[in-house]
Amino acid sequence: MIGIDIAKQYIGLEEVKDGQEITYLLSTMAHNKDIVVVPSVTSWCAAWINFCERSVGNPGTGLLNAQSFNNYGTEINPDDSQEGDIIVFHFPSDSEWQGHVTYLHKWDDENNMVECLGGNQQNSVKYSAYNQDHIRHIRRFK
Repeated sequence: MIGIDIAKQYIGLEEVKDGQEITYLLSTMAHNKDIVVVPSVTSWCAAWINFCERSVGNPGTGLLNAQSFNNYGTEINPDDSQEGDIIVFHFPSDSEWQGHVTYLHKWDDENNMVECLGGNQQNSVKYSAYNQDHIRHIRRFK
């Protein structure tokens, strides 16, 4: 089992409607129980990836910022990527430490997009498409 398999179990959770459940899940695994993440207040994409990674026995980064995954595991070439790899995005409007982190689902090269599954994607756990031009890193923990 890999982290994306955990994420798939929670598709549809929404940060407002299911905020207490998300807060509970994140507090159990994402940050050594020392940080409480309220998803309607705090960006939680990195906390979600930490929760999923730790749920399958990987260390995660234990940090709340997406860019903390820039050096997690091993760098993967896009041609060698597979479902479940971790993608770190950095968007033009972001400060250097900001961005988004999520799991790769599948490539859409025809439209220069990548479909991903993660938390804090339009305030929920869901599949979302992102422009490939904003990919900073593709990582795999093995």
